[in-house]
Amino acid sequence: MLEHQLRLKAPLIAQFEITPACNNNCGFCYNFWQYNTEAALSRKSHVNEKKIKELMNILIEYEVPAICFTGGEPFLAKKTLFEIVGEANQHGIYTSINTNGRLINRETAMRLREAGLNSLLVSLHGDSNEVHEEAVGCKLAFSETLAGIENLVDLGLNTTVNYVATQRNIERVIPTAKMLKNMGVKKMTVTPLLPFPGVKDHKNWAMKKEQFKKYFSALIFAKEIGLRIDSTLPVAPCILKDMFPKDYLKYLEVLSPRVCMAGVTFMVVSPQGFNRACIQAPQLTEYGRDISKSFVQAWNKSYEWSKLKLLPKECSNECYALASCGGGCRTSSLAENNSTSGKTMYMGEPIANKEAEIFLKRTEVCVDREVKTFRKRKEVKLREEKFGGVLANTANQSFVILDKEGVNSYQSLPNKFCVDKNNRGIYVLYAAGIITPIQENNLHKHKKEVSVIHASKIYQRLAGRFQLDDKIRLLRADTGERIYF
Repeated sequence: MLEHQLRLKAPLIAQFEITPACNNNCGFCYNFWQYNTEAALSRKSHVNEKKIKELMNILIEYEVPAICFTGGEPFLAKKTLFEIVGEANQHGIYTSINTNGRLINRETAMRLREAGLNSLLVSLHGDSNEVHEEAVGCKLAFSETLAGIENLVDLGLNTTVNYVATQRNIERVIPTAKMLKNMGVKKMTVTPLLPFPGVKDHKNWAMKKEQFKKYFSALIFAKEIGLRIDSTLPVAPCILKDMFPKDYLKYLEVLSPRVCMAGVTFMVVSPQGFNRACIQAPQLTEYGRDISKSFVQAWNKSYEWSKLKLLPKECSNECYALASCGGGCRTSSLAENNSTSGKTMYMGEPIANKEAEIFLKRTEVCVDREVKTFRKRKEVKLREEKFGGVLANTANQSFVILDKEGVNSYQSLPNKFCVDKNNRGIYVLYAAGIITPIQENNLHKHKKEVSVIHASKIYQRLAGRFQLDDKIRLLRADTGERIYF
């Protein structure tokens, strides 16, 4: 275990809930104001435009390189939404929106394209009125969401459809995948519902553990018909191994090696300005504060969510595949155990050292090391940190963390250059899209190493799980950021 963990001065991505209002009434909604009668917010609250712009300015001030606008339903605050998307783009921030898609007509989709929005995640939970509307609690929702998806796809916006898999709709993943493929959708996330504190019905929605067999089989099918498949939540390798003890390798290709980065590279900000480490958790003062009063204090509090001590010993001490999932969902533990510390409902047996190799190998990135000539990408931004800095490719949410020497070395790079064969740091930048290969001769040869910080130095749940070798690895966060090290 490393004695000292480095700390980013601000998240790499923030999910910003710009309104609590929503035109759906999902039975499994995680928004705390849906079920907390003491919450100052409710689904009937109106957007506070002045407050939202104040919070947006704080995120810009602290150089958050990627912001996902969500709610409630963000298109119920369309005027404010377009204004802050425009403001973010002026500062070179990666912008995305989580939405149910019901309010996205063709004109709105065209405005999104013109505004330079990077991506959208649209919620759809079935292939028929009956299945989808049972989930979202509203009539007409299915047809309106489909129309929204069609408008986005027709105009070429970067759109992913998110299907929340529950015990009530797990049978419809395959028909929904077929339908989306025929509509021209290219990417689909199928996210297992986890129980959340305070909502009694969540356990009646959440998949039973044995239903993961259908889940993985459906993902295989969706991949085979040409959809890019993922999950927005980490799915622990121990689940796969428990479900398919003899042939789990067959399903490895659809296991999403995402890791929960709440409080480490990610924060969520409510319409009031309260920071939660995890978007699915209620407001807990142990893990957040009002960012308009003290951003630094709010961010530091959320770091407690990432501590190794919150994991059960089966994860922290006994499982060698911990770096594939980060130890499961602490919000799920909160619902199960009334504590962020403990087991989750889907946990399997710890994975031994030798068995873990195949899971950890999926974090490895291969690049062509015969490529020797590169140029810097203009859209890459450098955010200075006390220990060095973070390079952000805001076109695709890829990040590389450097020490001070690495920052100096990167800054000394000319716009076009060539390298010697074994400059590992340069190839990490290449893998992350920070630099791009070119074919030119007689370029300046850069010999100084770019010192890339190992991800375990910012996240203790990775410490000791990877060898410090010449391999390039990718940490895929549950909220989309990709950290190369």
